[in-house]
Amino acid sequence: MEPRWTEFALTRLREISSPYLPFAHDGLEWQFKPVEGDDDALDRWANQWPFRASPHDMRIPRDGDGKNDGPTDNDGPIDFHPALIDCFGTSFWNWRQRVTEGCGIDFDYGHGGRALDDSGIAQVDEWAKGLGYVQNATSKGGRGRHWLIRVKNPLPARLRAEHSENCKAIIRRVSADLGVNLRDYYCSAGGILYLWSRRVAGRDA
Repeated sequence: MEPRWTEFALTRLREISSPYLPFAHDGLEWQFKPVEGDDDALDRWANQWPFRASPHDMRIPRDGDGKNDGPTDNDGPIDFHPALIDCFGTSFWNWRQRVTEGCGIDFDYGHGGRALDDSGIAQVDEWAKGLGYVQNATSKGGRGRHWLIRVKNPLPARLRAEHSENCKAIIRRVSADLGVNLRDYYCSAGGILYLWSRRVAGRDA
């Protein structure tokens, strides 16, 4: 029996002793991305997994935007070989309980419109030290930073858009505490924070 998508995620986070493991569970929104352009990998598993060797992005839950009477539980068995999963992450939206449990902020290093250099990353680390409610971890690439801000009292979020609005409010609060507009520094916030990648398996993700 193939593992469920969230079973795969929790197992991989456990294997790398991820700092996010204590906050991860199968009630969260998850995004899984396949390997891209790896024809050898596709061919390798095609005979064992006929008709299911073409990987695709997977979002749990389905219809988290409320269309088609969603959110809908689609956390079933992985429908292509697990070796073709390249990376995954979560937004910390508990869609089963319909609440925001946390907000992730992604600070990139060296690429993108708001990429930070060494001094910028050092500044992010210094800010995190002064914010007792921020969990600061190295990104899966090894040079950026991920902030996780846990919500003491989960905020109502029936749909994904409501979770996004909650995260915007959380970030405004953090910016006010710092006296700095964090929007000038992060590359994304409140969306999917990628916690594991096959390419850097073994590192904190």
